[in-house]
Amino acid sequence: MAVCPNADRVRLSGEGRETPRFPTFCNGYWTFFKGNRWGIDHHWAIDVMEAGPRRMARMRAPAGRFRATVRIADRYVDALGVAPADAAVTIDVRIRKGRVAVPHSAPAGEQGDDGDVAAPTALAGVPLVEEPPPGTAPDLVALPAWHLRVHEHDGRERLGFASTLWNDGPAPLVVEGYRRVGEDVMDAFQFFYDDDGEPVARTPAGTMEFDRRRGHHHWHMTQFVEYSLVDALTGDVVRSKKQSFCLVPTDAIDLSVPGATYDRWSSTPGSRCGGEDELWIREHIPAGWGDTYYQGVAGQAFDVTNLPNGWYRVRVEVNPAGDLHERTTDNNVDERLLYLKGEPGRRRVRVAPWKGLDI
Repeated sequence: MAVCPNADRVRLSGEGRETPRFPTFCNGYWTFFKGNRWGIDHHWAIDVMEAGPRRMARMRAPAGRFRATVRIADRYVDALGVAPADAAVTIDVRIRKGRVAVPHSAPAGEQGDDGDVAAPTALAGVPLVEEPPPGTAPDLVALPAWHLRVHEHDGRERLGFASTLWNDGPAPLVVEGYRRVGEDVMDAFQFFYDDDGEPVARTPAGTMEFDRRRGHHHWHMTQFVEYSLVDALTGDVVRSKKQSFCLVPTDAIDLSVPGATYDRWSSTPGSRCGGEDELWIREHIPAGWGDTYYQGVAGQAFDVTNLPNGWYRVRVEVNPAGDLHERTTDNNVDERLLYLKGEPGRRRVRVAPWKGLDI
């Protein structure tokens, strides 16, 4: 296979530089394009299939157990000075009734007898601390639910809504996930940066899981937010199943706060929600920016089919498990009062204004 090393890059550890030095494209198609550089930074890797001319290499094979080897061509081993021990990797594969089972391998480790690869340990490049240095933590703020509507689908009534969570600064929220060997789970770490944008510390931040539901198919922070519909009289609670996210700056909220990033696309480090086979992802919300989600489909909206008419509160709580370090948690919860009314199958809501805004 031919490979361009500028495509689909993965950071292996905290020792890797924040952003790769090389371009994100392999070839130039502009009229006056004259030259390019290709490369892989230290403690970074590439997905060979994504970086090659085909997205997937295919072979015909019967059911059984096999040992698969991927090898760098000899001429590149010699030209690039690759150590012989690093020039090939072998994994055990089992094919059963058309299905292929292969252990997920993590980079930068040592291969074991069962074909797995040990997880990377170079995260020590950024100190692991219990508390971040002063001034390096973000301030996550829950805004109230908005755009609340009742809709009917498949005989069920659901209360859909939009939700925005934002970072009041002065530092960015940056979370990186590193995949566990052989599991669909990533261990998450929150990273903290100095005024020059250099990582100075990290703390454990729970886990990330891959969401295979339609419309998602990327990695989510599993402890980021919790939505609840609370009966204003009895206190009974209905919880939304949508409790996790891929964090991306979608809306500017207040670019006058200390540390605010004016252009979300030029801010570094950026978000990478990742695909099913990823070994590493990074999610972030810079200071001054928020992340908006619309909870309108089954599994995310509140099922109100069997709830009586009356007063309710939609409760939004960011960082409910306390896994993320913040400047303060006093603004992590907000509620919106509403009244559910109407006949079954034709119900609607009347929503109280929030700080004078009818949203």
